[in-house]
Amino acid sequence: MAMWDEHGIEMGSRWVPDGIFVDMRVTMDRAGRVVLPKPLREQLGLDEGAQFEVVVEGWTVRLEPLLRPVRAVVDVDGWPVLEDRAGVALTDDDVRALREADRR
Repeated sequence: MAMWDEHGIEMGSRWVPDGIFVDMRVTMDRAGRVVLPKPLREQLGLDEGAQFEVVVEGWTVRLEPLLRPVRAVVDVDGWPVLEDRAGVALTDDDVRALREADRR
């Protein structure tokens, strides 16, 4: 029998060290609803009213947010910087790859 924590996440769900879900199990209710646990919603910056495109590939159902979350610009030592968001990281290598892709 499955056991659930206070966030509705099945015990045994795996996290990577920076707090991002690797996998998890959720249960669909009688009305067909699936609740995304609060830590996952926070990680992805999803708020009430977020809309998704439902993509079905074989037996896989994927939810893709229609709008990416917006991060506020904050002042850090006089410099405009995007606010931190749990589970969202952009490394120097990521920036280099994006710049290179844009140059092509």
